[in-house]
Amino acid sequence: MNEVIKQPTIVPVTLPPGKYWIGDIRSIMEGSRWGIVSEKIKENSGKHSGEIEIDGLTLWYHNLETGEGTAVYDMLKNTLPCSQWPAQDVFWEHSGLIGIVPFDLADYSDGGYLAGATVELPDPVVCLYEGGLFRFKSGNGELIIDTDMHGFPKELDDDDDD
Repeated sequence: MNEVIKQPTIVPVTLPPGKYWIGDIRSIMEGSRWGIVSEKIKENSGKHSGEIEIDGLTLWYHNLETGEGTAVYDMLKNTLPCSQWPAQDVFWEHSGLIGIVPFDLADYSDGGYLAGATVELPDPVVCLYEGGLFRFKSGNGELIIDTDMHGFPKELDDDDDD
């Protein structure tokens, strides 16, 4: 029997306004930039999330409770302005983590549109992982990705519409 260990709620992280890619960050980064991210994640062993700075830009990630492996996760809520959303409004994951990456750190010219979302945010974005939900809130908009494989579909509280 596989036991799922719930990861702790983390303190929200705020990133500045800008153009970002949201999804499995391994899907958008390769080469030396992915090497830097991979090393920083190893240095943070025992921590489930973190901020990583590359070339003066900060990305945020959080590990998934299910670990590495191919999975597809639904959007529970999406009111963020966007440039491009993933196919079928789902997020693919292979590396065991989801995050938000400044678009200038993306290594693929197509923006990885099949695996994640590209958003241009005029306001700061608050990033939070809690109970299987990845939340990205900016201004009046919010994107919520449900990664809880043991209790979906999850219902949103009425308070989430604030």
